[in-house]
Amino acid sequence: MSNKFIITGGAGFIGSNLAEALSRENEVVVIDDFSYGKVENLSRMDVQLIKGSIMDKKLLSNAFEGADCVFHMAAIASVKKA
Repeated sequence: MSNKFIITGGAGFIGSNLAEALSRENEVVVIDDFSYGKVENLSRMDVQLIKGSIMDKKLLSNAFEGADCVFHMAAIASVKKA
């Protein structure tokens, strides 16, 4: 029995490696707005890709339906010190 995993920021380096490992035996949904991630990072795997923002509550509500687990990898690539 496979699980359904959601990965926000799944087109980034860490997220895409997680997606690759999980997609071998599970359903994987990647949500990414491509502000930092690259679609090429997902080209070698069977995942559902949703292009959109994690700020879109309706998108997240629909995507999370039936999910067993959500991995939140979406983040700003660098944060300047104040």
